[in-house]
Amino acid sequence: MTKANDARIKRSQERAALRLKQAGLELERAQRAFSDEQRALRAERTETIALLRLYAERYGDLDWEDALALPEILEQHLFDPLERTLQKVTLRLERFKAEAQTARDAMRTLGTRTQDAPAVQEIPPEIPRPRPGPRPRLQAVPEVVHRPLVVAAQLRDQYGYVVRCTCGWASPLTSSQASARALAGEHCGVVPERQQSAR
Repeated sequence: MTKANDARIKRSQERAALRLKQAGLELERAQRAFSDEQRALRAERTETIALLRLYAERYGDLDWEDALALPEILEQHLFDPLERTLQKVTLRLERFKAEAQTARDAMRTLGTRTQDAPAVQEIPPEIPRPRPGPRPRLQAVPEVVHRPLVVAAQLRDQYGYVVRCTCGWASPLTSSQASARALAGEHCGVVPERQQSAR
């Protein structure tokens, strides 16, 4: 009977040790997951702090430590300076609006004054008669130089290519560069190579 008791106690101890071992393994897994999560959170906070420093440099101030809580960084060092800047811009805009309104009123007043004023009769200046002199010599008109340039263009909702020349000529919108080059050649009197070979 003692042997059976001893065997039962031994089995229960082994089961307890196994349960303890399994609990230890689960705890170790949970600790590993927790440390991985902490590492990810630290990396994410580092990225967030770097991005906040970038925005704070542009729109706020950089007078804060990296360990400061994110809501405090956002509110005190980004949102508050942004709000102050926005108030200044709004005041300046209101001042510009008031100045523009004053200028409009002044122009209206000036317009009514000129309408009410009596019309002044202007005497046209006497045009001097030209003295007869030597006849001007005719000069040769320089030949127009054509230098076409193919550029990308947009007309309403259509995109394509247009040819513009130094003489002032412009082609209609075409769908491809090749057709634009062909139009440039026609304008300059140059026959494209394909047409020359066909002849």
